[in-house]
Amino acid sequence: MTRVAHSMRRSVAAAILVVLAGGVGCKRRRERNPPPVFMMAGPEVRASQTQDPGGMPVGFDTPLIPGQAVQVKWGNRWYQSRVVAPLPDGTVRVHYLGWSNGSDESVQRSRIRIGGVIVPTEAPTAVNPQVGGETSRSSTQDPGGFPLAPGAMVLPGQPVQVRWNSSWYEARVIAPLPDGTVRVHYLGWSSSSDENVTRDRIRMGGQIR
Repeated sequence: MTRVAHSMRRSVAAAILVVLAGGVGCKRRRERNPPPVFMMAGPEVRASQTQDPGGMPVGFDTPLIPGQAVQVKWGNRWYQSRVVAPLPDGTVRVHYLGWSNGSDESVQRSRIRIGGVIVPTEAPTAVNPQVGGETSRSSTQDPGGFPLAPGAMVLPGQPVQVRWNSSWYEARVIAPLPDGTVRVHYLGWSSSSDENVTRDRIRMGGQIR
């Protein structure tokens, strides 16, 4: 009986070790998944303001990845930026949108916000469709996709479809605005045609045929 009991204790101990090892493995697999972030896309648009952009402060342990959209304070203004790289000393290398790489700098995390809103201070450079940049596309047919709900996050450069009168046009987001509208650029049209549109005129994930 003593030998049987000893054998059972060893079996139970081995089973506990297997369970614990499996739990650690699962935890490690979960930790490899990066947190959700907002990424910059499309052409850069210079944007800054003295008004607080809102969003969330960045702490020492806040994960940041290259290309992530952020707002950075410089002097008494906030600038739309993107992360170049988090640095070993705890600072973050950032690029100010619309500015040359020579203006990139390493900033303290206390100067950074995530998920804030900054209104563009200049229009993007118009692209000549004949040069192969943008191509104007429109159709009276519904493009499909899904509507842009109030409060839904959109980012500068994000492709969208916008209704103007009875037609739908391929466009891209310039910036979401504090009043709930969205400033958009119609592909293939000059920046003078950019406008602020209500969200019920916008679709995401559709296709102009």
